[in-house]
Amino acid sequence: MKRKICLIVILVVALSASVALGDDHNVQRVPAGAVAFHWVGNLTCCFGPYDLPELVGYIAFIEGVQGPFFLLDDLGDEPGVETAFFTIRLDRDTIPGFIPLPSADPGEVIASLIPPGYTWGVYYDETPDGDWADLGSFSDGERVATFEESAFLGTTILSTGMIHNLFSSRLISSKRFRFNGQMVDFKKLVPNGVTINNVGSTNTSAFTASAVAIGGDHNF
Repeated sequence: MKRKICLIVILVVALSASVALGDDHNVQRVPAGAVAFHWVGNLTCCFGPYDLPELVGYIAFIEGVQGPFFLLDDLGDEPGVETAFFTIRLDRDTIPGFIPLPSADPGEVIASLIPPGYTWGVYYDETPDGDWADLGSFSDGERVATFEESAFLGTTILSTGMIHNLFSSRLISSKRFRFNGQMVDFKKLVPNGVTINNVGSTNTSAFTASAVAIGGDHNF
């Protein structure tokens, strides 16, 4: 009888470990230099060099995570901000302000720098309701990751109306959650953070962005 009980206990422990390992291995680390996620955003403001922006967006793809990334049904819904499970919002109160950088051709190239230290969050909403006109809708969900940015260089080419920004972001917090049958944790996906490259338009303040995983040792 004791032997039978011991075997049952061992079996339960083994099954529990198997489930835990299965969860841990559902989503793997994104290789260094590979795109970790793509997103679409909008930047509202900035009429003066020291004005603070409101930046929001939605994620359309996360490497290694099982989609779909949008809540779609048979009523004609399409991928977009209204149906996206994952959104991004800049923590506006952490931004120190813009520093104008004079260029050799200020009539063509406008550059500005934001010092490091400001943060932005990734949100997961099981019932998405994003709305470009309602910035609060981008932080309605559960905050599952927070990133802290390095210095941010923004460049505007006046003749084309193109905006280009490049910066790195360190992952400073992450919360494990279940999505489409997987356990997802940005700590496993991008433990060292991401470098973001985005391109936008001065006419609409809309932009697209890709986040590339940073390599190196785990420093979370």
